[in-house]
Amino acid sequence: MQFKRKPLATAILASTPLFIMFSSQHSFANELDWTLGIDNEAVYQDVYSEERRQSTNSTNLILRPQLSLNYKSKRFNGFWRATHNHVRRSLEEADVTSNYTNFAYGGSFAAVENLLTFTASGALNYQSRATVGYLVDDFLLNADNLTKTRSNRFGADFTLPRGDYFGHTTKINYSITESEKRENSLNQLNSDVFSIATSTFTGDNFERLSAQIQSDFSVSDRSVNGDYTNRRINGDLSYRIISDFGLIVVASHEANQVESDNETFSKFREYNTVGAGFMWRESQNKRITLTWNRAQDEAIEEDEDNKGYLGLDANWQFTPRTQMSAGYTRRFFGESGNFSFQHRIKKLRTQIRYSEEVTSFSRLIAEPSNLGVFVCTDGLVELSACFQPSSLNYRLQPNEQFIQFNSQNSEINDELILRKGLSWELGTELRRTKLSLNGGYSTNEYLESDRLSRTYSAGTSVAFMIGPKTNISWTANASHTDNILAGESGESEVLTTKLSLSRPIGRYFDLSLDFRYLQRETEGRTVGNVGSLGFTGDIKDRRVSLNLKYRLSK
Repeated sequence: MQFKRKPLATAILASTPLFIMFSSQHSFANELDWTLGIDNEAVYQDVYSEERRQSTNSTNLILRPQLSLNYKSKRFNGFWRATHNHVRRSLEEADVTSNYTNFAYGGSFAAVENLLTFTASGALNYQSRATVGYLVDDFLLNADNLTKTRSNRFGADFTLPRGDYFGHTTKINYSITESEKRENSLNQLNSDVFSIATSTFTGDNFERLSAQIQSDFSVSDRSVNGDYTNRRINGDLSYRIISDFGLIVVASHEANQVESDNETFSKFREYNTVGAGFMWRESQNKRITLTWNRAQDEAIEEDEDNKGYLGLDANWQFTPRTQMSAGYTRRFFGESGNFSFQHRIKKLRTQIRYSEEVTSFSRLIAEPSNLGVFVCTDGLVELSACFQPSSLNYRLQPNEQFIQFNSQNSEINDELILRKGLSWELGTELRRTKLSLNGGYSTNEYLESDRLSRTYSAGTSVAFMIGPKTNISWTANASHTDNILAGESGESEVLTTKLSLSRPIGRYFDLSLDFRYLQRETEGRTVGNVGSLGFTGDIKDRRVSLNLKYRLSK
């Protein structure tokens, strides 16, 4: 299955940023804010390799100029920020100089207010090519295992608010994800994804009768393993009998197709379900549905014991500060569930999410989902510089983003994966103290090869103001990764901790002293070690750094 008009869609969506900038030039100077900065960081590093049975010492100097631009007007919000890392390393055997540039951008333009919005976002960063580098690889440790990765995403959102008879939304997105080819790696990202999601639902004049139909269609153009096409259609029709209680019928259709000679993941999978049950709906954000469903596909038709299954769909906002949603169904890969919980009281904010989906690392990189409970500005990821929003529906400013201190473990691999992931974060902000506790679990089942990987992670971050101008912070992260490939297994455990002391000097400067320790232990065959450069196996990394920061903003 091919999307024949994809070049036209690409041209339309790729021109979105140019249209946005052209529409905003008349008031550009008055709405632009900028921040200019430079970090001068000196780092002493000692790395011990159990495999080599020796320590390697180095003295490093990192110059880090940064620029952040933020623009906001009635119809357009946008940001662009870039950081260049100029790294000079004095190793025992040689002096090395390297340069790394990261940037990110994003923006939205309301072409027709409350009706049509264009969006664009993207980033360039450095990604560890294998899961074994999670929490380990950076510019000073195994830098040769980092791969430059680019992602760009363009979209259009069309919304007809719920009226007397119906409401409708359409979201169109096109993303491009690619990574550079490395000599020490056979894997590479090179994927274009086009997707359309629609939702149509009944309006306010239908007091007892309610119906909606949702559709998702996507095409992934991959340079290897063949193109992947997915479509999903879900519909329901309900009728309230007494008060908020009623009956409901549901139906769903899902189809997946891979144009590839690889038969590990079958070329075409289709899955259909129908069901009926009961529902309780007080409002759009207070509803529970319970149904009995029967599924139909080739595998189930051969199973004489197929007697159906129980389905659940719940979305309940208990208070303006507390919301929960949950669902259970079956899809072509078996049982499938999702869960989300958000809660905030005056001094505490909690967020939990669990999901199951067929995706790829290209999509995860191009469409990141941050579940953080702290908001940071201008790309900063330091807890002491972040704050907690006042509501569950906080609207971010152009230079703000939710920061998830527990990052996902991804790799340079464009295979389809069945990803089951749980992530949670708890944060509190007091007068002098900020605390973040986070954790996560993910299972990646590779559908086009005989491989399974699991990652367990947990972390904590504390920032404490010990004086009017002096802050101390401590961060610790731990992870355990399992990999099973063709019957062979391997494990990797990583522990990293960092202690920082910072203080402003005058109006424009900040001085910080950091102590960092990292330890990795491996066992068995660790996927990604073969062909890796730098330090493999068990390592211990100790660092002491002094950083002088300069900031100037408008």
